[in-house]
Amino acid sequence: MFQVRRAEQDAENEAREVEKQQRDQLINEIETASKLHSELLLQARPRVDQLKSDWAQLPRLKREHPQERRLSRACLQFEKQIANESTNQIRAEKQKLQENVRLCYELEQAIFACLSGAVDPSALVDSVAAAQQHWQSVSPKLRVVDQAVQERFGQLKDYAEQIAGEGLEAVRSQLKSQENTLLQNKDMLCIQFEVLADIESPDASRQRRMEYMVSQLADKMKQSSNKNVQAEIEQMLSLWHNSGFIDPAKSQPLEQRFYT
Repeated sequence: MFQVRRAEQDAENEAREVEKQQRDQLINEIETASKLHSELLLQARPRVDQLKSDWAQLPRLKREHPQERRLSRACLQFEKQIANESTNQIRAEKQKLQENVRLCYELEQAIFACLSGAVDPSALVDSVAAAQQHWQSVSPKLRVVDQAVQERFGQLKDYAEQIAGEGLEAVRSQLKSQENTLLQNKDMLCIQFEVLADIESPDASRQRRMEYMVSQLADKMKQSSNKNVQAEIEQMLSLWHNSGFIDPAKSQPLEQRFYT
């Protein structure tokens, strides 16, 4: 009888040791994953999820058990690293996007310099080629704004090609005819962003701001309070980049307002 009981106890001890080693292995792998960086870290997500699932299949431990606490720390560290990496990647992609916006600004200045007679139209071809050479591919995570910036560049490219093809006067006339409308549209976008950011609008725009806020009251009463502010910002950025091209000297104050 004693030998049977001893054998059962040895078997239980062995099973517990096997389980302990299995848990240690799972935790070790999660801890190792949390030390990865860049794409390797992001690619480790499915494996970590599988490790957590494997852990859940094992007998439950008390929350204060050392291995349970160690697992929690490992998972928390992994999630922290994932969050940091995602933030860093988005920041890097936004810098790429901002660089593309800068290229648009430079092309706009070149176009207007040409329209004002300060630059020869043939130089625009080189400006477009230089912009295309430095254009950067942006992550699909910023698809909404990136698409708008690409469309903005496409419109500027069309203007440049039209001017280079001796259509300078036609482009000058077209831009002049729509300038007031575009200025009003850009001013309204600035007002909308200023309302969203809860900052003051210039004196010249306060009446339009008041009218806009009154017009939005009924809509706000119907909408849920859980608005996706980030999506709203992306939509406004998209509209801004598609708001048309005007004399940079006139658009610069609006650009500063919008990005402030």
